[in-house]
Amino acid sequence: MAVAAYHKVLVWDIVSGPFVTRAADRVLSPLIGKSLVLYLTKPDVVVTGVPDEATTATAPEVPRGVPGRKGAAA
Repeated sequence: MAVAAYHKVLVWDIVSGPFVTRAADRVLSPLIGKSLVLYLTKPDVVVTGVPDEATTATAPEVPRGVPGRKGAAA
């Protein structure tokens, strides 16, 4: 029901272009952005002092997988 009402409002806004929604769009667009795009890169940083998992001889015994599924630890 709510989706149908929202759709009806959107169609009304697109088809008729009333002054109310055009004015609200002009006022709110600078304040509330419609989308945000972030382009990030992962820095090449080497962390020292943290032991590597492959070189740690005393790794805790942790069961792997989900019991009852193929490939699960017994």
